Amino acid sequence: MTRGALPPPEATTRAGDPRRPATLPILLILPILLILPTEMPETPETPETPEIPEIPEM
Repeated sequence: MTRGALPPPEATTRAGDPRRPATLPILLILPILLILPTEMPETPETPETPEIPEIPEM
């Protein structure tokens, strides 16, 4: 085998692709990190909606 040759396909499926060691864990963690900070701070109370005056029936 020459230097720099890719390992056989069997090796990559067992140990994962050596060129991308942590792609899957990062893809799983990123959405969680993006969602969590938005839920952490207490949401300010929404102002009460003004009551709609009832329209008298004709």
